Amino acid sequence: VLMVGLMLISDVVRDRIRNHDRAVQGIVNSTAVQQTIYGPVLAQTCVTEVQGKDSDGKPETRFVTTQRFAMPDDLSHAATAHMQPLMRGLHQVNTYVLNSEITARFAAGNQLRSLPTEPGVHKCGAPVVMLPISDPRGIRSANLQWNGAKVALASGTGHKTYVQGLHAVQPATAADGNGDMEIRI
Repeated sequence: VLMVGLMLISDVVRDRIRNHDRAVQGIVNSTAVQQTIYGPVLAQTCVTEVQGKDSDGKPETRFVTTQRFAMPDDLSHAATAHMQPLMRGLHQVNTYVLNSEITARFAAGNQLRSLPTEPGVHKCGAPVVMLPISDPRGIRSANLQWNGAKVALASGTGHKTYVQGLHAVQPATAADGNGDMEIRI
């Protein structure tokens, strides 16, 4: 008789453990997992017009698209984290919220300031700051300042390999100067 009671209690305990595991998994699926941030990086797409000859010896013009990248000369990261309990039904799951500020400084002589040195006619677009992030689902808000001016962020990076993250195009006001650039995200 006691065994029947113990079996019923055991079933209730297993059911609650299963429900708790489902609640944890539901919260994990709706928020981000551990993050890896690559950057920020300045990227610039350039199209080069190259004159040459085809296989028959006839003159031809080819357009070659390349991307150039610049890493920051100085990078700092300040972060604070706090716990935030989330509820799924009766079950509480503790998660972490990270408040982060990344400051990147690019020196006046960085490689994106001048045109590429390869032969040909070059047309380069405005530099783009990329912030690739391994799992951007957890981003609740993000702001970017480029030399103190607020700049709109967009989703994605525009990079073939590191697709997930954020990006912003260099504002015209920042493109005019030849001094240092500071980016705060």
